[in-house]
Amino acid sequence: MHESIPDIPTRERSGAFWVKFGGAQAACAVGGLVATGVALQLALDGRGVPAPAWPYGGALLAAFCALIALAARLSRAGGLLLALSEVPVTLACFGALGALGAVAGTLPQHPPAEPSLAAKLGAHAVTTSWPFVLTLLLLLTNLGIALLRRIFPWRAGSARFALGHLGLWLALAAGTFGSGDIERVRLEVREGAATVHGVAPDGTPVEMPFGLRLLDFRLEEYPPALTYLDTENGAMLWQKGDPRLEVVPGASGAWKHLRVEVEEVVPRAVATPEGGYAAGVNPDAPSAARLTVADTVSGKTERGWVVGGAAETLPKSLVVGRVAVTLAKPRPKSFLSQVTLFTPDGASRDATIEVNAPASVAGWRVYQLGYDDKRGPGSDLSTFEAVRDPWLPAVYAGIFLLIAGAAGMILGGSKALFAEKEETR
Repeated sequence: MHESIPDIPTRERSGAFWVKFGGAQAACAVGGLVATGVALQLALDGRGVPAPAWPYGGALLAAFCALIALAARLSRAGGLLLALSEVPVTLACFGALGALGAVAGTLPQHPPAEPSLAAKLGAHAVTTSWPFVLTLLLLLTNLGIALLRRIFPWRAGSARFALGHLGLWLALAAGTFGSGDIERVRLEVREGAATVHGVAPDGTPVEMPFGLRLLDFRLEEYPPALTYLDTENGAMLWQKGDPRLEVVPGASGAWKHLRVEVEEVVPRAVATPEGGYAAGVNPDAPSAARLTVADTVSGKTERGWVVGGAAETLPKSLVVGRVAVTLAKPRPKSFLSQVTLFTPDGASRDATIEVNAPASVAGWRVYQLGYDDKRGPGSDLSTFEAVRDPWLPAVYAGIFLLIAGAAGMILGGSKALFAEKEETR
């Protein structure tokens, strides 16, 4: 698939590290490139690579393609340019990108509240950091040179190779040089209302080429869980990793020296004259639960109601010694918005928008972003993010070509295997 690399001329061929460009040399080269990116990131005080918008992004892509074509032509003479098109460089680039991707998956990808060394290194914005972008450009150079060397001149089997390499190159290049053209706009709308205006990330008002009317917002929550507070200073005693008891009728569990039993749960609770709680109809009302809590150290047992806090309701806890047992805010399980999308030409359609199920309209994809979390299920406000990426069709085309090339490789390999078996009979 790749041509062999002639030895790079040197006076001392015996034992010279760079005579044969293999895996170790590729790893050192890519590692040096990543180190250069880190140095640039620090020198620029944590500022990453700026993303040029059209037409500058398109012009840079055209210039980059021209440089790859020139490098592919010059690589016929061998040497370093030929080495850049080989498999060891590909694997080293993927390894570096995988390591940087692991950092992105571990740390939050947004600016931290306080300056830090990790932020200066680009660890909170990995995909725009200098180490990531430089490594990605090297990978694109590697794939581009290998692709041009394989298809010029055309040989048998070049089609499968070309499809896979061109698809991967196209998807990565479109995502890289088109990142500056991605637009994100935040929209907020209440039930029964409509809007054609949004706000860009920098706070600039944006008039959208479509309108959105919110028909209904629905939120489903997990059952509330118990939490534990210090009665003297109000500090949270429950820590991540501690057992979490969901408040459902009949549930029981232990936390440290406390044994808890859930006797009754009332959703949308309303206080009764008798001192208890009954289910109401107000969606803003919190849940209430009647508990029995036993302290296994002191031997004391307390029985009573706990109530979660809400927009217009103060929380109520059950005190056992120095521990106040109460209900934590329920976690959202799923939420969606039923909307009508309309355009200036008079066309309209109803759609359901969920967190991972956006709706498309006028070249934009509209995602469910949030809601009024203070009101929870009673929220009549829904927040959306509209995203427009004009380079996305090129990314999809690259993915399609990559899949086609992989399928061709598999089918071609199977045919070759069957042919070899037939010849050996």
